[in-house]
Amino acid sequence: MSTAAGLQDVQPTADRERLKVLVIEDDDAIAKLITMIIEKSGPYSVERANSIASADVRLQAGGVDAALLDLELPDSSGIETVRRICGPYPELPVVILTSHDEGGIAQQALREGAEDFVSKGTSIAIMLDRALRYSLERKRVSRELERQKTWGCPR
Repeated sequence: MSTAAGLQDVQPTADRERLKVLVIEDDDAIAKLITMIIEKSGPYSVERANSIASADVRLQAGGVDAALLDLELPDSSGIETVRRICGPYPELPVVILTSHDEGGIAQQALREGAEDFVSKGTSIAIMLDRALRYSLERKRVSRELERQKTWGCPR
């Protein structure tokens, strides 16, 4: 099955709203740019949190399909930021937003539960769309495999 065909399971249907993406970013200009890119690239609606505390409040309310997470926020920094989102919300696809000099931390973030990372560089539009789609698909497949293990695979 191709990735595009597999994504039909994470696409909204006529009776479901657009996929909700929470952008956790404290820089207004970057958050606006990311919001514009995401909303133009697919069936997404975007909400924003500018700190881990506000992101946690929003995530506790439910209904978020994926998150884009900046590593440097006013109330959290570095890999601790990843742990504070991926730890309590392991089912949430999280894509890390990195600066060019945070490559090593981004790799560690993947080990901590993030699905992907995107550098805040010139090709951010293409990379954000790809990362969101692939992260949603990986989590969907993971949940389906877990469901099959729990309930038994049909023969």
